Amino acid sequence: TNRIRLLKIGRKRPFQEMECQLVEIGLSESDEHEAVSYVWGDPARVQFILVDDRRLPITKSAYDILRRRWSTGRERLIWIDQVCINQDDDDEKAAQVQLMRRIYKGAKRVTAFLGHAQDAHLVESLFAEFHFRKKGLRYSFEDLKKLYQSEPKTEQWNAMAKFFGNPWFQRVWIVQEAASAKVLIYSTATLF
Repeated sequence: TNRIRLLKIGRKRPFQEMECQLVEIGLSESDEHEAVSYVWGDPARVQFILVDDRRLPITKSAYDILRRRWSTGRERLIWIDQVCINQDDDDEKAAQVQLMRRIYKGAKRVTAFLGHAQDAHLVESLFAEFHFRKKGLRYSFEDLKKLYQSEPKTEQWNAMAKFFGNPWFQRVWIVQEAASAKVLIYSTATLF
């Protein structure tokens, strides 16, 4: 099958619980959805969301992502495996795994949610500095290497090591999820 489910998250309203619906579409029918790449986390840490008027248990990491994507301005269409694939149906899971590359490739953007990251601002500033020095000033790789070896940036480098030590980077699936994305956005609870 070439059909997938997307989670339609309703507009945020004051004092109301997040309400969602599952919408089934043909894989080629939507380029307006966002796909999420993340680590499931501890399956014992369960939260609930309201999907089609039923309470659905999901991991805390999935819940945190959906809460962050919930917007007052508009509805959102999101593909997140934990909700959009029936986790109790092994046949469906096997069929959907075959479609994942196309799901991520067809998304208008993929958000890689890295969870909570202290010092994320230091990583962001180091990336911005790399970009500025490489693009803006036309440094060669060797020039950049010499420059960074001569400048003490211990706090930033430690933050960078923690960033790349995140469990998200240890998942095999990230190659497919990140490489297939038209637009890839990294997000943490402290960035953006």
